[in-house]
Amino acid sequence: QVLSEKLPELLDFPKDLASLELAAKVQLKSLAEEMQAINKGLEKVEQELTISENDGPVSEIFCKTLKGFLSGAEAEVRALTSLYSNVGRNADALALYFGEDPARCPFEQGEASMIFEFPVALLEISLD
Repeated sequence: QVLSEKLPELLDFPKDLASLELAAKVQLKSLAEEMQAINKGLEKVEQELTISENDGPVSEIFCKTLKGFLSGAEAEVRALTSLYSNVGRNADALALYFGEDPARCPFEQGEASMIFEFPVALLEISLD
């Protein structure tokens, strides 16, 4: 009742976080594994380019095409790496916000469930 009188915008808080449940299910370990797989795949493409450059004229068109692909792929991987780093920093900041040590309380074990449960509890209280 106090919230509805003094801060009614807080009662809409759960509506503003429509993707919260999905975000709380993010597994940072899985993201790390996927990033490693992407980087290894890029390394294999680079190795293939090096090998094909030694094949001579037979692989000239292939090398040209692969260089173009590799240039774009490297840029995409750099952007993805930056996004992944931001996710890690944000997860750590969230743990600190809730008074947890990010090194001892991984995102999956701690704040992920808290950030989902809090607005649900807030909504339930507002409905009572």
